[in-house]
Amino acid sequence: MTSDVPGDRRLEGQQTPAIALEKIAPQEIQVDRETTFQIRVRNVGNATAYQVTVVDQIPRGTEFLGAKPECSRGPHGTVFWRISEIKPGEETVLSLQLLPKVAGEIGSVAQATFQAQASVRTICTKPQLQLELTVSESVLIGESATLEITVTNSGNGAATNVVLEEDVPEGFAHAAGRQLEHEIGTLRPQESRRLSLALEAVKPGVYENRLTVRADANLRDEDLRQIQVVAPELNVKIQGPSLRYLDRQAVYTISIVNPGTAAARNVELATYLPKGVKFVSADNQGQYDTQTHAVYWSLDELPANRQGDVRITVLPLEPGALKLKAAARAELGLAAAEEYEVTVESLPELVFTLADLADPIEVGSNTTYEVIVQNRGSQADTNVQLITELPPGLTPLGGSGPTQGTARGQQVVFAPLARLAPGEEAVFRINATGHAVGDHVIRAQLRSEGLRVPVTKEESTRVYSDR
Repeated sequence: MTSDVPGDRRLEGQQTPAIALEKIAPQEIQVDRETTFQIRVRNVGNATAYQVTVVDQIPRGTEFLGAKPECSRGPHGTVFWRISEIKPGEETVLSLQLLPKVAGEIGSVAQATFQAQASVRTICTKPQLQLELTVSESVLIGESATLEITVTNSGNGAATNVVLEEDVPEGFAHAAGRQLEHEIGTLRPQESRRLSLALEAVKPGVYENRLTVRADANLRDEDLRQIQVVAPELNVKIQGPSLRYLDRQAVYTISIVNPGTAAARNVELATYLPKGVKFVSADNQGQYDTQTHAVYWSLDELPANRQGDVRITVLPLEPGALKLKAAARAELGLAAAEEYEVTVESLPELVFTLADLADPIEVGSNTTYEVIVQNRGSQADTNVQLITELPPGLTPLGGSGPTQGTARGQQVVFAPLARLAPGEEAVFRINATGHAVGDHVIRAQLRSEGLRVPVTKEESTRVYSDR
C-alpha cells in the first residue's frame, strides 16, 4: 500500500521532490521461519531528493536478522537507511530479514524524514505437527509389522515441505533400504494424512523403531517404539545308557525343546537307529518305518519355553560303537539334530543247575550230583571254577567233568575251566557216600572272571536206614 508525505503541497510549475513509501510483507508468515519485509522508496516528484533518511521499527514479536542494503541500528529497535539522493521517478528497495517468534498480528511503520509514511500489517501463524503411530508390540519372524501412521497439523498455519522419515530397525527389512523418506508436501491447519508402512521381521529380538516427521520452520515430531520380533527355536537331546551289552534292551529318551519366544508349529521328530540295533517299541504314538529304520513323531505345536519327551526301546544285536541320531524340524525352516554314541559290548552269562541223581539213598550207598554250567551270554567266560561243599552226613569221594574234581575235607574242588564259549555248557559230577540218616544239603558255588559275585545253589538229599 502507498502513503504520500502529509502536508504535501505542490504548486503548478514548482520543481519539488516528493517521496512515496510502500511497505510490502507476505500475506502469511510463520513462527521460526525466516521472512522478508520490503520498503519501496520512490521519488514521485519532479526534482531530486537529497539526504533522504528512511526509518523503520523492528516489529514486536520478531527477531532482526539483517537488511539489504545494510542499515544502521537506532534506539528502541529502530533501523534507518541514509540515501544520498533519489532522482525524479527513481525507486530504491530496502529489505528487512526477520524471524517471527510469536504468533499473532505483526506490523511496523516506516517513515522518511520529511514525514512520508507507509505501513503494513500481516497475520503470523504457527503450524504444529503431531505424529501418531499404531503398531503391534510383537510380530512373528517372517511376517510383517504394519505401522499405521497419522500426521496431523494441529496448528493455525500451513505446514510446508512435510517429510516423513523412518529408520528401519536392525531386526526388520524393507525393499527400499534402511533409511526411508516419504514426501507429504503441505498440510493445511487441522489437516491429517494417513499412511501405512510394512516392515518384514527378519531377526528375533527387541528393537527400537524411530519415526520422524519434519517440515519448514524447524517443525518436527518423533515417535520411538519398541517392537519385539518373536521366533521359535528347536533343540533336541538324547539321554540313555552309553554302554550296553548284546541282547540287552535299552531305553532312550529323546527330548525336544523350544527355548524361543514363539510357538513352534507342525513339529516333526525322527530318531534314526543304527545298523545292529533292533527296534522294540516307542511311546507317544511313535511310528517305526522299516525302510528308513527310524521312528517318527508329529506334534501340532510346541509352545515357547516348553519341552516334550518321547522314549524308544531298542535291542543291540551287534557289538561296536553305534550312533543314534535324533532330528527335528518345524515351520519357518526350523531344524535341530543330535547324535548319541553307544558302545555295545558282548557279555558272558553263566547259569547252572544242581541235581541229585539218586535221592533218597540208603546209609552206606553212593549218590551222584550233577552240575550243568551254561554260558548264555554273547562273550566267552574264563576261569570257570566249581566248588562244592558237602554236609557231615555225606562223605565226598571226588568229582569228574571237563576238569578234575578233588576231595578236600568236606569239599570237592574242581580245577578252573580256562574258557567257556557263548552257547557252550560244561557238566560236572560229584560223587559222595551217605553215612548218617537224615536230610543233608549240598552247596555248590560257581566262580568265573565274568561273574562279579559267585553264584551258589543248594540241593537236599535224604539218607535212610532200613534197620
